[in-house]
Amino acid sequence: MADFAPPPVPTPEATPYLPEAATPDAFGAPVAGAAEQAGATMQAGALDAHRILLNNQYDADLSAAQVRAAQLRPQMQQAIATIQGDPDLKLPEYSQRVGDAFDQIAGQVTDDVANPKIARIMAAQVADMRSSYATEAGQWQTVQTAGQAVGQLGALKQALTGQAYSSAMPDDVLKLGQQWSDTVHSQQGLTPDQRSAIALSGLEELPVAYGQGLAYSDDPAKVRMGYQLYQSGWFAQAGVKGDQLHLLGRMFDSRMAHVDAQQKAQNEAAIQGFVGQTDQALATINAGGNVPMPQLQAMAQQARQLADAAQAAGKPKPELINRADQLEAALAKVDVNGRYQYLPPAQLTAMAEAAEADNARKVAAGQPVSLAEGAHVQALRNLANTTQAAVQSDPWSLATARGVAPAPLDPTNPQSYATRAMQAQQLQRVLQLPYPIAPLQKPEAEQLGKQAASSEQGRMAALATLDHFDFATRDLAARQVMPHDSGFVIEAGLDPFNREVVQQGRERASADPGFWSAKPADAVPGTKPPAQAHIADLNARVDAALGPMMDQTEIAGVKTTAANWIAGMLVRQGRSSMTVTDTDVQNGLRAALGGHVTSGGQVTGGIGSWGAPNNVYVVPTSMNAPGFVNYVNRQVTADRAKGMGPVNPDGTPFNLSQAVPVFAGNGTYKWKTPAGWVMAPAHPRQAPQPYLTRGAN
Repeated sequence: MADFAPPPVPTPEATPYLPEAATPDAFGAPVAGAAEQAGATMQAGALDAHRILLNNQYDADLSAAQVRAAQLRPQMQQAIATIQGDPDLKLPEYSQRVGDAFDQIAGQVTDDVANPKIARIMAAQVADMRSSYATEAGQWQTVQTAGQAVGQLGALKQALTGQAYSSAMPDDVLKLGQQWSDTVHSQQGLTPDQRSAIALSGLEELPVAYGQGLAYSDDPAKVRMGYQLYQSGWFAQAGVKGDQLHLLGRMFDSRMAHVDAQQKAQNEAAIQGFVGQTDQALATINAGGNVPMPQLQAMAQQARQLADAAQAAGKPKPELINRADQLEAALAKVDVNGRYQYLPPAQLTAMAEAAEADNARKVAAGQPVSLAEGAHVQALRNLANTTQAAVQSDPWSLATARGVAPAPLDPTNPQSYATRAMQAQQLQRVLQLPYPIAPLQKPEAEQLGKQAASSEQGRMAALATLDHFDFATRDLAARQVMPHDSGFVIEAGLDPFNREVVQQGRERASADPGFWSAKPADAVPGTKPPAQAHIADLNARVDAALGPMMDQTEIAGVKTTAANWIAGMLVRQGRSSMTVTDTDVQNGLRAALGGHVTSGGQVTGGIGSWGAPNNVYVVPTSMNAPGFVNYVNRQVTADRAKGMGPVNPDGTPFNLSQAVPVFAGNGTYKWKTPAGWVMAPAHPRQAPQPYLTRGAN
């Protein structure tokens, strides 16, 4: 290691030895004196010359040494610049490297100096220079070390400030502040005052950066948290003071106003978007579509929460309350439909009635009925009504929705119609209906209805299509095809011959409006045409026989069909309407009521008389009037043997010849007297029932 201590000062050399001078006594006084004087003069001259030479040499050597000393400075500056520019320089080694460079360069000044005095002078001068360079090196090292520390601390503060800006919680910022303070106070290149000042500046800036990060965050929750921290005094406690604290407060006020306005706009947009979603979901459900239960539950819950929050804030939103109610009702509907949609309509109706009664009892007892309970009951009632309406309008669509598609009808395959009839019976059992289901789907019935209404040919073609069904199923199908044309329904039950006769009569009466009003040339003025008199008789018989069991529309259909049959038969026989007889009327009624004439000439069906001529009734299509009388008597005898025959009000046997049979459908007859219905014997566990004649098909 170089020694920057001053070199030792040289001590004076001993005076050179001179020989002792000769005495006069030795040489003689004059000569000696002169010689002495001459010698002294010569010696003095020599000494003077030597001294001059020595002085000149001294001056030259000193000047050369000074030149070399002067040259040392630029060399040292170059060496110092090289050291400072070294990228691998380590600051703690800087002073050492400068001293080593100085010692190497300073040797050029002192190594070649022979004169001890000059050597001492130059050594002292070099020592001063070394001390000066040592001081400068120490100062530069101190400054650079401090600067490096400050630079490192600046980078650290910048990094910590960035972390503070993005920190989530206040405790994170306090930890960053502790890290900053510990790092600053560990820097040895700084004075204690510098460390304190730098540490304090960072401790003030970190919470400010944290506040700015919260204030300018895109997350409204962070802005709100920062505002709450400011209001609670956290930033002041964290070291933010004066203008910085004031500016931070203004920043939070401004950002909170912006966030509140933005949040309000977003809330309104979200509410409108949510309302749109609920509208779409409700429309899907109302259209019969499916919305997943979890999605509907979440929407109903959200709607209620939004509605309650708006109400609590003093800003009620009726549209949200309405949507919440609708969604809860829809949720109940989806729940009810999901669990009960396959139940028979009668069972659904019973469940709805029971649920309604239960809610009514709660209300009567002063107990609350929740919206969910009310919606559940309403959903049950709606499902029951909808199912019942579907059964009445188009039960096959209900069956298809339940995954039971009807077999397609194929006019070239009669078996397809039998299969459809069987499916109708199965559907009736599944739906637990007390009445049969018509076999046609709604589109099928509508298509045949259009065909039947288009022309006479279309009517006959539609009837021919229905002939693929059995008799009972055909009647149901005809009522589907032409629900407001009872004549069409009756014609569907006729055999092809009678149906053709009816068609001919309808065409003739339509083409000739005066067909029924023709009179003989010799007719008495004011009298009715003969045909009209017979038609009036026909109408009276129909009213008497069918009035107790049919509505007026069906009765009108029977009358029209019978009249058209008579007209058609007259056309076939080439007769005038003036030739109508009572037999024609009887045959027309028989045909309209589905009666037949067997190959042996046996007549079945029609209208007969029970006892008195005016006691008319509908004869079963499989029997004639005498055969029906025998059938009734046999059944009465069998019923009385079992204690079930017809009785008077006092329980005595009743004679059915004193009553009139009234067709009640499906081969069953009731018996009517002027006093009312004839009754069967009373049963201990059953209310009195009318006596019935059964199986008369």
